[in-house]
Amino acid sequence: MKTKGTGLVILVFLLLFFMSPLPWTLFFNLTNLKHREVKLYELNSPALIESINTERGEARQAGLDLIGRVFINKFTYLAKDAGQRYLESFDPHFLFSQGDLSIEKSTQTAGPLYWVLLPFLIYGFYLCYKKFPRVFFLVLLLPVLGIFFQEEYETFSRLPFVVGLYFVVALGVVNFFEKKEFLWIKGLVLILLVFEYSRFLHFLILHYPYLIGRY
Repeated sequence: MKTKGTGLVILVFLLLFFMSPLPWTLFFNLTNLKHREVKLYELNSPALIESINTERGEARQAGLDLIGRVFINKFTYLAKDAGQRYLESFDPHFLFSQGDLSIEKSTQTAGPLYWVLLPFLIYGFYLCYKKFPRVFFLVLLLPVLGIFFQEEYETFSRLPFVVGLYFVVALGVVNFFEKKEFLWIKGLVLILLVFEYSRFLHFLILHYPYLIGRY
C-alpha cells in the first residue's frame, strides 16, 4: 500500500471508529466501568466439573462408559468452550445488533459496527486476503483474547478485534470510494452512515440514561 493510501486508510479508520457506538458507550459509563471486576475464565470451575460428571453419568447409564471417558473430559469441554467464545466475536448480534450483554458496555440497540459497514467489512477482508495476508490472519487471531474471560460476548477482551475490524472496513471504504463509478451507491452509503450514527446518538442521549439509572 502506498504511503498516501496508507494515510487515507488510517484517517478513515479513525473517523469511522470514533463514530461507532463502542467508544461513545464506554466513555458514557467510564466511571462505573473503572470499578468493575474483570473475571478470567476458570479452568476448574464447579459448573464445568458438574457438567462433565453429569454427561459421563448419562453415558455410563447408556452403556457407553468408555466413549464417555474418551470424549467427555476437561480437555474436550475447554476446547468446545474456547471455540464457542472465539465464534462469539463474529456473531452478527454482537457485531451489529446488540453488542455486549452488559447494559453498561452496550446500549443493547447497536453493536460495535453499523450494518451499513458490513459490505465494506467483507470487501476489506477480501483485499486483506489478496494483498495483506499478515493483516488478514492477525485480525482473525485477535478474537482469541475473548476465550480467557468469563463473561460471554465481553467487550474489553474484544476491543483489539473491533479495532482490527475497523481497519479492515476502512481499507474497503477507501478502495471502493476511489472507484469513479457507483456514485449513487456512495451517496446512499454516506446517508445511511449518518442516519445510523444519528439514530445511535439520539438513543444514547435521550433514552439510554434511563436504562442505566442515570436519571
